[in-house]
Amino acid sequence: MLRPFHYGPFLRYFLSQSISSVGNRVYALALPFLIFELGGDAGDLGTAFTAFSVPQLLFLLVGGLAVDRLPRRQLMILADLLRLAVLAVVVVRLATGTPTLLEVHLMAGLFGFASAFFQPASFSIVPELLPKEELASGNSLRAFSQEMAGVLGPPIGGVLVASGGVAFALGFDLLTFVVGVALLFTLPGAPPTDPDVHEPFAFRQEFLAGFDYVLGSTWLWLTILIFASVNVFMAGSIAVVLPVVAESSLGGAAALGWLLAAMAGGALGGSLLLGQLGLRRRRGLTAYLGVAVSGFCLLSFALVPTMTVGLTSMFLLGASLILFGVIWESTVQELVPAQMLGRVISIDMLGSFALLPLGYLLLGRAVQAYGPAVVLFTCGTLTVALVLVGLAVPAIRRLD
Repeated sequence: MLRPFHYGPFLRYFLSQSISSVGNRVYALALPFLIFELGGDAGDLGTAFTAFSVPQLLFLLVGGLAVDRLPRRQLMILADLLRLAVLAVVVVRLATGTPTLLEVHLMAGLFGFASAFFQPASFSIVPELLPKEELASGNSLRAFSQEMAGVLGPPIGGVLVASGGVAFALGFDLLTFVVGVALLFTLPGAPPTDPDVHEPFAFRQEFLAGFDYVLGSTWLWLTILIFASVNVFMAGSIAVVLPVVAESSLGGAAALGWLLAAMAGGALGGSLLLGQLGLRRRRGLTAYLGVAVSGFCLLSFALVPTMTVGLTSMFLLGASLILFGVIWESTVQELVPAQMLGRVISIDMLGSFALLPLGYLLLGRAVQAYGPAVVLFTCGTLTVALVLVGLAVPAIRRLD
């Protein structure tokens, strides 16, 4: 599990992303209070999330192309410097005056734009820092740090907002960006991976080359297509349905907190176990069976909506989703050619998350019309059915 730390560049990358991730969680907690402090409401908060997601989706393909044509470390640094500068302006405005909601939405939009470049670069740089045999353990450590940030960040953010106000919390996030960027500067500056990097950007041809590669790999395009729906069922159930179940049947916010903590605990445990095992055999079958477990978790909670069943289901759901995520990341990093990796991961992200905004809306309406138990049961059933569709395809079932 810890062998990737023997590689100095990966250790510095890990520390950079771990520290930045804690700051990101603090930012996520402070953002609603910033909006409410400026006189905004839940609608303005939704607008901020939309302002983030729209430029991220619009520029993901451009970001993937840039990742394949430019040094990945430099792209990560530039994206983080942009976010750092934007956040610094907001913090200064908070300290010296009152920023407007428009400025906050602009900050969210620029964060989304930077994320479209940072996320593909951060994913694609890992094979430059580790040998293939350590990718599974390295990605498990990345997943572990993300989940640990989810455990540590919100309480830290809550204490900072309560003790020093929103500006104090955002200042802490600003500090994590400074430390994270400083660590990124210590990574080796690998040259661009595209052998034709000396040629001018030919956007259309290179975009098409990325799509051609994805469409020529059944295990890739089918998984992206399947997860366009699975992500709606999973993320929608957690974000939209679970709070309704907690409020109506389990006692409210405290119950929701315990359920989400159980999911985070399962994800932490799953990432540690997978990092120790370093699975490299029957990866397609194992990853998809993990997704099936998550579907059965939703089914069981829908049928028996008690706290005991809920905690058990959420723990297993967190572990099973991490199982898929780590195996998928390692497989893509290992099997996709380095010169295509940025474009492939951007296509993966775009396709896998394209339906989420609409999915949140539809699940919310479905809960109002049919109740949370019916929606959870349906999401779980459809998830298991989609897993069976995937496993019926030899390219996925036999993926090693």
